[in-house]
Amino acid sequence: MTMDKIVTPYINDIKDAIKHIDEYAKGLTLRDLSNDDLRLDGIIRRLLIIGEAAKRFPEDVRRSSPSIPWKDIVGARNILVHDYEAIVPEEVWKIITEDLPVLSRGIADLEAKLKQKS
Repeated sequence: MTMDKIVTPYINDIKDAIKHIDEYAKGLTLRDLSNDDLRLDGIIRRLLIIGEAAKRFPEDVRRSSPSIPWKDIVGARNILVHDYEAIVPEEVWKIITEDLPVLSRGIADLEAKLKQKS
């Protein structure tokens, strides 16, 4: 089985989760998000999917894509799962507005790189 076949489901999970987060957050401000438990919960659920998918990438793929902050993504997932009482809307907002655009570009680059190899 080729590497692109192994990681394509995880790439798709991340892209799909980002798409949903973008939809959930569309038109929101931090204040709106802080007052909307339903959307906040939905976004957190999608962040968990991103973290779980990132955790499943083989180490050599992670090393080949240093622009993706793999450890930070998995670390955020661990916080969301295990330290859920520490979740604050401001941190989630930072992830949405600052980190996800970077991740989206990194995943697109990784996907293109894998397609070139196959």
